[in-house]
Amino acid sequence: MIIKIVHKEWEDEIIIDFSIKKLYRTKVENEYGTFKIINNILFIKWDKWNEEIFIKSENEIYYYVEEYDFIHTHWEDKCYIDYFNNIVYRKSNRTFGYFDIESDKINITWQYDENEIIKNKIPNIIHFVYGFKKQDEEFELYKYISIKSAHDVNKPDKIYFHYHYEPYGYWWDKIKHLLTLNKVELPTEIFGNDLLHYAHRADIVRLQKLNEIGGIYLDIDTICLKSFNDLLDNDFIMGEQNNSNNSEVYGLCNAVILSKPNSNFGMKWYDSYKTFRSKGRDNNWDEHSVIKPLQLSKEYYDDITVLNHNKFFYPLWYTINDVLFNEEYDLEEYKKIVKNNYCIHLWDTYSHNYLKKLNENDILNKNTLYNIFARKFLKNDISILFLTYNRLDITKRCLESYLKCLDNNNIKELIILDNNSDNDMINYLKYYYKQHEKIKIIFSDENLGVCGGRIILFQEAIGDIIISLDSDAYLLSNTFFDRISDLLYDESYGIVGISGAYIKDWEFGSQEDIPEYEENELIVDHIAGCCQAFRKDLNLFGFKLDPYYDKFWVEDTDLCMQSLYLNKINFKINQQKYIEHHWGGSGKNFIELFARNWEYFKNKWKNKVLLHI
Repeated sequence: MIIKIVHKEWEDEIIIDFSIKKLYRTKVENEYGTFKIINNILFIKWDKWNEEIFIKSENEIYYYVEEYDFIHTHWEDKCYIDYFNNIVYRKSNRTFGYFDIESDKINITWQYDENEIIKNKIPNIIHFVYGFKKQDEEFELYKYISIKSAHDVNKPDKIYFHYHYEPYGYWWDKIKHLLTLNKVELPTEIFGNDLLHYAHRADIVRLQKLNEIGGIYLDIDTICLKSFNDLLDNDFIMGEQNNSNNSEVYGLCNAVILSKPNSNFGMKWYDSYKTFRSKGRDNNWDEHSVIKPLQLSKEYYDDITVLNHNKFFYPLWYTINDVLFNEEYDLEEYKKIVKNNYCIHLWDTYSHNYLKKLNENDILNKNTLYNIFARKFLKNDISILFLTYNRLDITKRCLESYLKCLDNNNIKELIILDNNSDNDMINYLKYYYKQHEKIKIIFSDENLGVCGGRIILFQEAIGDIIISLDSDAYLLSNTFFDRISDLLYDESYGIVGISGAYIKDWEFGSQEDIPEYEENELIVDHIAGCCQAFRKDLNLFGFKLDPYYDKFWVEDTDLCMQSLYLNKINFKINQQKYIEHHWGGSGKNFIELFARNWEYFKNKWKNKVLLHI
């Protein structure tokens, strides 16, 4: 690794060698030293003179700083002063400010509250390490899905692909544009100990890159389900790997690792390779990759967060075929995985014969849990659904706002079911139908109501994502569809929409609506039926409109409870950015129907979801 540092007497590029913790100046011979990096602070102990301190600025250059004791009215602390950029850094809590000096007084404009701790987070950078043996077979589909899921679910700033032998084939050509390719030399030894197996060489490279850059390391036989975002405030994260009968913790598996740059645990783990002794597939095969980090976690427990094995490594290899690759999938297994797993490790060593045979047609058409999780990374089409019933002027304005999105490749169809409107509406819909080949119209000879009509629409839709809308939901921006798709890559999300509410109690009238002008995006209990977006595959787990509610009320709330029952969240996005919707106001005419349906709803869901109320 090469960095630039600016000293008070010189500037130079410095070569840093993490493997031996030495650095060297490039412009001057025989000037070197040992170093450590804590967050963005570089400490150098020069071989020829004393220790010096440098702090990395926003332009990625390390500037020389001097350490002073500061006495404030409310605190005392050591601070680092960067005279090049006029910046003061507090040592204890990492706050900083810009300063100027007046005679014997220093004036500091702090950029953050003085008590706020600025944490060096785990960066949202993904690392894959692959191709440490010659590539004699094409890059397989499940490996493509590993990378694509990491990209679509986590929205990383960058995906590094560290390799020596580059993969090849159809699926590699489809995915490589998302990657920052980094060809590396094969490490042959570590602290003088031979590295004979390509897997052990990959172990070393992943640790080196995490220590150097930080981020999220994933094995190529993983699939991401939920974003790692809520884990990034930690220093270092690994998941437990249980033994073969799941009775005790065997080690910490290195198939998934999250780390800040230069984390203390990552450095200690790397140093432990001084005792590395495996010669390949022997009794010491996983000593340093799995067993050693567990041992270190008991000693350096403040430096690592250890997660239950369910977060990354469920199911284990001996049940993976029954749980993930079986068309007779289990609802409770699905709910368990949705609730717990950020990703799934596919244990390629044990399942490779199955995985290498996977093809696109199987994933899209055979309903195993793996295929259900994976298919959205291959195909992600949208069906837009409307019910219409009279109200010609407002419906016309609404429907015509969607014509501009129908040329988008990800929009599969726009389907309208008309609930036996008058002739003016029928004639308009016949005209509208001719405006685009993706428009489909279903004319009902009776008014089926909201629930009855949408049951038919949901059955007719062939898109991977269903977006069910009221006929007065005017489209403001095509980015609405991108936002929906981006959220629904993540298995956390069940129903997404523009209007939400909280259920405060199971008694009728207890719903607390969120104001329409609320711009924040929120996790809510209920997404209103005026705009509900969800994955069609949820119907494989019993997710469907309940015909008990007849023409309407509270079928949309019931659907949201089904989402919660599947361990999903319901999410309100910002209406004002995407959709203009105006509520009708006919509800006061149907209070008795509402109350009757609510009683059924309460008895159906009480003690099943929202257990806190």
